[in-house]
Amino acid sequence: ETVGNQLCSLCVGMHITSPVGASSSAQCVCTANFYMVSGSCLACTQSMRCWKEPGNGASLATLNLTAGFWRLSNATHHIYPCDAHDTTLSALCVGGADASDYCIPGSGGPLCRVCAPRHFLNMDEGRCSQCWQTGVSIGFVPLI
Repeated sequence: ETVGNQLCSLCVGMHITSPVGASSSAQCVCTANFYMVSGSCLACTQSMRCWKEPGNGASLATLNLTAGFWRLSNATHHIYPCDAHDTTLSALCVGGADASDYCIPGSGGPLCRVCAPRHFLNMDEGRCSQCWQTGVSIGFVPLI
């Protein structure tokens, strides 16, 4: 913890130091395939694209979700499959690191199943499709 020390404090558990010559245990990060939550390293799951190289410092806020998975925000570790039984609907969730971009364009909300205005969830195509225009008048019918 003092610059120039021969003996330094070690990172504990699944932690390592990222920069060479780190001067504080506060610079400890998780090893490969782990991410940090409140100072603890948790193992990555199939729903996450975690760093394969040690020392990249994956954290709850920087988790990169695999396509087909969704979470409410970058602050939660609760990750949900978009649809484990229907690959068409799981295509709504593209994953990624930014919670505002987990869904394909035109969809959003929980599990990417909320469509933009004047769109509906097309279950056959696994996307939000534009509603057909209805009520268009072709002419006038005289009433007698």
